[in-house]
Amino acid sequence: MKGLLLFIFIVVVVATPIIGLMMIFNYIKKIRRKRLLVSNPKKFNDIFITDLQNFNDADWKLTKSEELYSTYHKQLRKKEVGLFNRITARVFFEENEIHYVMVKKLTKEDIPYIEIVIKNLLKLLGDDSSNKKFLSKGEKIELKQKDYFWTGRTWQGENYLVKLEAYKNEGLNLAVSILGG
Repeated sequence: MKGLLLFIFIVVVVATPIIGLMMIFNYIKKIRRKRLLVSNPKKFNDIFITDLQNFNDADWKLTKSEELYSTYHKQLRKKEVGLFNRITARVFFEENEIHYVMVKKLTKEDIPYIEIVIKNLLKLLGDDSSNKKFLSKGEKIELKQKDYFWTGRTWQGENYLVKLEAYKNEGLNLAVSILGG
C-alpha cells in the first residue's frame, strides 16, 4: 500500500508539472507555426523572409562562378518558412533567372510546417499543377516513414516555378525559380 501511495505522490508532484510544461511548450510551438500563415499573400516576399524577387549579391556568399551562372549561399538567422536555415541561389546571366533551393533533413516535427508552406502557396498561386491541395492523411503517413518518397507539390506560372518535395536521400527540398526576373 505504501508503494502505491508513493507512486501516486510521485506522479502528482513530479509528473504533473512536467506534463504541464510539455503542454505549454507544445502550445508555444503551435502559436509560432500559426504566425507563419499568411492571410492574403500577394507575392513571394509575403511568404518568405528572403527577398526572392530582388536578388542582391551583397547579402550572399559567392561559392561558384561559371560562364552561364553563379552560385551563392546564405546562412539565415531566422528559419525560412520555419524549416530552412540555409538557402542556395543560382543566378543565370543570359536567361535573367534565379533559382533558389532550400534543403534540410526531414523530421516528423517538420510536417506541420510543410502544411503551412503548402497553405501559403495555395493562397498565393492556387492549386498545384496536379490540382492537389492540402496534405492528405496518406501523405502525412508517407512523410513519417523511414524510407519516404514524396513527390510533393509543383506550381508553375509564366514567371515562376515552385517545387516542394522530399526524398530519403535528399531530404526536404523547396525550390523556387524566378524566371525572366
